[in-house]
Amino acid sequence: MSKVSLTDTEACLIGKGLSFVPTSFIDRKGIQDSVKDLGRRLKIKFFFRSVQKAYAKNDKTFVNKSKWTRPEKSVDPKLLSCIKAFTEEVNELNLLPEKRNLTPSELIALRQLRNNRNIVFKKADKGPSTGIMDKVRYLTEGYRQLNNSVHYKKLNNQIILKKHKH
Repeated sequence: MSKVSLTDTEACLIGKGLSFVPTSFIDRKGIQDSVKDLGRRLKIKFFFRSVQKAYAKNDKTFVNKSKWTRPEKSVDPKLLSCIKAFTEEVNELNLLPEKRNLTPSELIALRQLRNNRNIVFKKADKGPSTGIMDKVRYLTEGYRQLNNSVHYKKLNNQIILKKHKH
């Protein structure tokens, strides 16, 4: 169906079928760092809630990101309790496993196949296998079928009515 030659890894990947879903990697440390950063930003917002901004909006001076955090004893205990509860809730989430169901070489093959705009994947007419077809051939066959006047009639106008706004 296609002139494209596949590597063994690409063939193995296609053999998994069209309903195969690769697992996503979940960066637990990244999530925990984001939660920690959110808590820091909430404490700073609370601390500076009544302070007017002392800088001009057009001032584009580069400033290194601060790591300063207000000491916890000077932050509202309700806010601290909320941040703590949120942090614990996120840490207790039952996230997907960090283990992928594709090997690194399969991930590379998946990217290569996904970026190949010259091929189309389709379910085989019979059986559970997946077929690969050259895109030009696939489109030619589709247009050939649509232009068959025995089975299809070309319409002059759109048959779906457009909704009018009242």
